[in-house]
Amino acid sequence: MKRFFFYVVLCGAIGCAGSLLGGPVDACAVKSLQLVGHGAGPDWSTSNLIAYFHKDDSGVTQIWTMRPDGSEVRCLTCSDAPDLPAKVHKGSPSWHPSGRYILFQAEMPRHLGPSRASEPGIGWWNNVWVMTADAQHFWRLTDYNPRSATAVLMPRFSRDGSRIAWTELIAGPKDRKMATGPFGRWQIHIADFSVESGTPSLSHIETLRPGNGIFYEFQDWSPNGEDILFAADIGLPSPYVLDLFKFNLKTRQLKNLTNSNDQWDEQGSFSPNGRRIVFMSSRNNPEFNPRSMKSLRAEDFVISADGGQLQQLTHFNSSGFAESTTEQSAATKAAWSPDGSQLILEQLMMGKSYNSNDRSRFYRLTFAGRCGNQ
Repeated sequence: MKRFFFYVVLCGAIGCAGSLLGGPVDACAVKSLQLVGHGAGPDWSTSNLIAYFHKDDSGVTQIWTMRPDGSEVRCLTCSDAPDLPAKVHKGSPSWHPSGRYILFQAEMPRHLGPSRASEPGIGWWNNVWVMTADAQHFWRLTDYNPRSATAVLMPRFSRDGSRIAWTELIAGPKDRKMATGPFGRWQIHIADFSVESGTPSLSHIETLRPGNGIFYEFQDWSPNGEDILFAADIGLPSPYVLDLFKFNLKTRQLKNLTNSNDQWDEQGSFSPNGRRIVFMSSRNNPEFNPRSMKSLRAEDFVISADGGQLQQLTHFNSSGFAESTTEQSAATKAAWSPDGSQLILEQLMMGKSYNSNDRSRFYRLTFAGRCGNQ
């Protein structure tokens, strides 16, 4: 039987003191955390469903849905679909705002290398797909070469559903013709998304490499669709550190939001009103060595959309907190509730549990107020 744990986390001196004295409460103070299940890469729909990915009993990563309390768990991709076998990895789901479609990435049925490299988060030999939310219809939107170095990461719908973005590998780590890092060389694509006669398709594909970086990972669209958020190594001294960047599609202005040349900043998501961003960071964990990913410990933070007002949300790697664990971990991707009052966030275990199906744990974080809509 699935076990659930509930505990209250101190909401911080300012938020708690303010409420006790009858003054204003910090809307982004953490009121509670609740372990609700297992999974990774959550995305929260307007119909109150969480789409995510998790391995099935055979070790294949599939797309699932659940309610925010961890109930009504359903696998959407555990059965064969046209041109998409059940036994290929799938992940990184993104809801269309209508709730009718889910965008995701999926492993090619046949390709050069090992299937392990095709899991979400690595993405080698993946394509971008979309399916109906009832898992009755599937369409492949890209057609990359299964016999070359290619990969896909983080396909995401824009907030109005008219566009999608994703990241593509264009040169592997060992490519001698192009300077790359340990993760290879990547670029961002943006395309128009439309459905004609019941069939989804892409058009007007634009390729972006703002700042001339080597590694890019698309993260999110701003609610108004003018800005995109991505993690990149632009101007950083080590391939094992990343910053979060915001790029305006109209003005072409690039802004570094986190400005940390010795930390790993990733997995950013705009709040529903676009004024805040939740993201993971290795900051406040002195064990992190920017020359090795093996030392990564990370927590979730929230900042304003211009990069200010940093506030730590989780303390999985700090002793003395209710949520702390002895095993090394990283609080990774978080998804906002539509009203901005909650998050579903992932804790990735990076010690003895890493190779088990228990490695990715979902927590529901409740704020003292509507942090994402204030």
